[in-house]
Amino acid sequence: MIYLNRKNKLDILDQTLQQLAQQENVCFGHRTQEDRAWKAGDYGWLFKRLIKFMDAVLYSKLMPFNVEQNGKRKKVTEASHLASFYRQCHQFMDLYWKGHAYSPDLELFFECFRKHPKIGYCLFQGVRWNLEDGLCEAEVFNGFVSFLRREAIAGNVKKKMVDWKAVLKDEKKSIRKYIAELARKYSKMLAIRVDMGYLTVAPNEDAAFVRTAWEIGDANAWTAPQDVERERAKLAENRARIDVEAALRDRAKFFNNPYGVDKDLFEHMIGYIVKLERSDDGPHHFHCIFFFDGQKVQSTKYWVKRIERYWKKITQNRGYVHNCHINPKKDELEKQGRWAVGRIDGNSRVQVGKLARYAVWYFTKDGQRVRVKPRLKSRLLTMGRLKKKRLGGPGRPRKTVSAAEE
Repeated sequence: MIYLNRKNKLDILDQTLQQLAQQENVCFGHRTQEDRAWKAGDYGWLFKRLIKFMDAVLYSKLMPFNVEQNGKRKKVTEASHLASFYRQCHQFMDLYWKGHAYSPDLELFFECFRKHPKIGYCLFQGVRWNLEDGLCEAEVFNGFVSFLRREAIAGNVKKKMVDWKAVLKDEKKSIRKYIAELARKYSKMLAIRVDMGYLTVAPNEDAAFVRTAWEIGDANAWTAPQDVERERAKLAENRARIDVEAALRDRAKFFNNPYGVDKDLFEHMIGYIVKLERSDDGPHHFHCIFFFDGQKVQSTKYWVKRIERYWKKITQNRGYVHNCHINPKKDELEKQGRWAVGRIDGNSRVQVGKLARYAVWYFTKDGQRVRVKPRLKSRLLTMGRLKKKRLGGPGRPRKTVSAAEE
């Protein structure tokens, strides 16, 4: 934080960027501090703010500030709630990781911040502070918002957002088809729903995630030093909660060795649907439904515990499992016919249809979509390849159906 006395607040309005930077001992250049990790809650809060900012930019015509010349000085007043994003604007660049794929709105922000000729030179500490060419920071921020809107039109970003959201429709179709094929192959199924997440605080330094600072240099942007006392007071956040690549590696490890020492978990598992999602406050977690052969297994509680034990092993105790079958309203939901998981009769069109509708709702919430991927083609939703049912096994005969993994 930068603290100024009354005299400095008056004098600083007439100083240039270089004079301000020298006075405040600001470092120039792209900086990575190895001892600076993302603190618990900071990433999620900042990510949510960026999404709200871009929604206001794309879907409104509001401007952040009103600026009027008042003699030698400028009068600046807030024109809309967009003004509240001014102080975080440079911090949003901390969310950018080179080489990752972002939703179209976030990609627009990162590209425009790097391309804009003036926004990277703002200190974001005072809206009336002047740049060298006489513009105050409020005017530059207004100009940046206008620049975002022009580039959004030129790049057809709104249409890209519609297409990005349309992926959910394809996922809904895939989920319905997958469950229908499972029901055709298995007369009895045990559908177990769990959430696989991560503990909030990093248990060790290896589980923490370094936070880079963007400053004038390679990134054409800079940030003022962080409040050291605040940094010390907060604990480092568990990396997999904010690094999608780390979470997807854990998912891959979970399914990569079904014939290893933990093969008992997969022996009667006939399928699964797993999707990486983002909670409202930011951290990543997996929504899961595991399907077991109902002719071979019956205990929901046992298999939830078994999944939990394996997930903790895979994540080296950085993860946890939430048992979604423990619901205080379960009995009420069952009476209303709204409880869809647990034991499923594959011959019952009602039960199978209910399960399909439930799974579609569970896995395709628009508000929980992950907006950053390691690569453009990285799969956040995955479904297990259906096993061939052994001939002569219990239950009525089933026609063999193959399904490509999503």
